[in-house]
Amino acid sequence: MELHHYAPNRMLDLAYLHKNYVATGLGEALRTVLQTFQSQSQQNLQTIQNAHASGNYANLTMAAHTLKGAAGSVGAFRLADGAEKLEDAADQADAVAVDRLSVELAHLTRATLAAIASILAQPQDERWPAPF
Repeated sequence: MELHHYAPNRMLDLAYLHKNYVATGLGEALRTVLQTFQSQSQQNLQTIQNAHASGNYANLTMAAHTLKGAAGSVGAFRLADGAEKLEDAADQADAVAVDRLSVELAHLTRATLAAIASILAQPQDERWPAPF
């Protein structure tokens, strides 16, 4: 996949974040949620990579499932979709798909983390998080 497909403004659904956090008065909590997601998703990616390297599809399936849920909760729907595809491939022990999807998921995770860093760098006001 080409790099422009991972542009930060395509990695997070800002309307989802506004509706589910900011509009409900949880704007301060959103900052904490995003920071927590940053660290946990890096740990999940490492677990996925380790499970992939060792051929442990059970751990790979579980870690991909965890990442899918966490990504969905922060509006990172492209990442959630990628994690779900990897989860399904690992569950079916499809080695070829797992190889391809593991690489793609690493790119999606990094792009999502870059988008989150962009949001966290913004001043928190009534427009936050703003498009970038």
